[in-house]
Amino acid sequence: MEQIEKDVAKIHDIKSQLDSLAQRIDMVKKSVEAVQDRSNKVEKSAEDIRHIVNIVINKCSYNKAQIDALENSVKLLRKQLSDNNLDKNNVEKLCALEVDMTELKWRSMKNNLIFTGLGYQRDEDTELKVRDFIFNELLISDHIQFGNVHRFGKRDRTGHRSIVARFAVRRDLERKKENKVALLVRDKLYIDGVLYKPNDQRREFREAAITNNSTRRNTSPGTPNIPPIPNNKVQPVTCPPVPPRPFKRLRVDSDRETLNTHITICPRHVSYNDEDTLKYFYNYDTVVANGISLERKYGCTCRVNPYGHRLLDMCKKMNLFIANSRIGDKNDGRRICNDASMVDSLIVSSNLFPLIKSFEVVEFNPILSDVPSKIGFNIYTWNRLKTNKVLSRLNDKLAKWCSSKGDKFVDCVKENQSDQLKEIGNALDNLLIAENVDQADLNNVLSNICKIFNDSSKIIFGTKRTGLFHKKQNERPWFTDTCKNERNLFHQAKQRYKSSKNLTNKKAMKEASISYKRAMNCSYHTFQENIANDLNVKSKSDPKNLWKYLNSIGKQKSINKSLVGIEQFLKFLKN
Repeated sequence: MEQIEKDVAKIHDIKSQLDSLAQRIDMVKKSVEAVQDRSNKVEKSAEDIRHIVNIVINKCSYNKAQIDALENSVKLLRKQLSDNNLDKNNVEKLCALEVDMTELKWRSMKNNLIFTGLGYQRDEDTELKVRDFIFNELLISDHIQFGNVHRFGKRDRTGHRSIVARFAVRRDLERKKENKVALLVRDKLYIDGVLYKPNDQRREFREAAITNNSTRRNTSPGTPNIPPIPNNKVQPVTCPPVPPRPFKRLRVDSDRETLNTHITICPRHVSYNDEDTLKYFYNYDTVVANGISLERKYGCTCRVNPYGHRLLDMCKKMNLFIANSRIGDKNDGRRICNDASMVDSLIVSSNLFPLIKSFEVVEFNPILSDVPSKIGFNIYTWNRLKTNKVLSRLNDKLAKWCSSKGDKFVDCVKENQSDQLKEIGNALDNLLIAENVDQADLNNVLSNICKIFNDSSKIIFGTKRTGLFHKKQNERPWFTDTCKNERNLFHQAKQRYKSSKNLTNKKAMKEASISYKRAMNCSYHTFQENIANDLNVKSKSDPKNLWKYLNSIGKQKSINKSLVGIEQFLKFLKN
């Protein structure tokens, strides 16, 4: 029974273990089902992600294709733009060449004349035929220089071709066209024996007469309108229109631009400060106080060139006055040229009006000038002695001690300063006897001793002149630190080449030299540009500082400054 009970107990144990195992199997089954369910969800999610990735890849491929297409389009546009720029530059160059070619063609044809109606013979001399026509028909017996004479073009209705003649001198062509006789006597022009008086719409030049129907500076001659002419007449060559070009400035133009020349005469030497300078230029009350009548005009009543406009603008800004020979008891002014060029004039300030004594236009003298007359004027002046009190800033300093002259110094003290030494000895004895000694007494004794030593030193060792040391003025303001560094590098390379002459050091020295010159040139040009810009800005916004800067240019800062005497000034005016 006991054995059976033991077996039954074991069976119960096995049953309980089987029950627990069954429970575990159920739990494992549930876990496996949960894992399977989650695995299905993961597979589904992976499928969705793969689908999304495929969509993204397709989109990226499409975008890449679009980007490649855009890049190709941009490259094509850039190429077209560069081609267009090249075409534009070529067109501009062609236009410039066309303009130059037109001008050259006009220049080459302006001295040509066409002769029509002259008969043709075999083996003829066209130049001789033209000369005979000019002599017989035009009645001009002067010798004419031709550059080239030949027939050209198609035959006319008479069966003859025209003759083109190139004149070597422009004046000959003008005479043939107008068939007139011109004679220039000094500054007067006679045409067919009649004095020629130009009007406001015409300007005379020595080489050519050019009609100027506008007030513009440049003139562009166009194609002339040539009416039909009969046979055996002179016909000017038709030339294409030429673009505007500036006239060449001739000698007559230089006479008209003399107003632009700055002539300054200072009757007295006065050092003005900034306030006096402004008062000198802008003092209109001085003109009124001296009873000087000024005619005010609100517009220009004459025809002036651009230089005249610049002069008037400068006078307006600086409050200067243009005076002519109506100063004083005169009412009429005179011209410096006969019926041409400018009126005699002076540019003065308000303070200079009372100093003008007389103002005349001197008679024409061919030795002094070819066209304009000479202007003569006198100004008041007086003798005035001006003394400059110059304070000396120089000091005498004792020379250094010289050991070789020590014995002479002792002998000098004993011989020349014996009386002073006795006085100093008596003063010291009194101080020893005195009960109360003041600091002032001791200072007096020490001062006397120092005076003896100084006087003896001046006699034996001498003195040396010392003064205030001024900083040296920079004569090369454009020489910057960069130039200094490049110069040092060049000197170092030069020293290395001197110590060891070989190709490497020589090449380094040349490169340093080129770099140094390039730095100096760059610095100098930059300095000039800065000065020019600074002057332009000051002339427009700050004239006070502009005049201060202009007056400081070339000013010598020396103590003993030589002044020009009144005798030299009068001699200068007489000459």
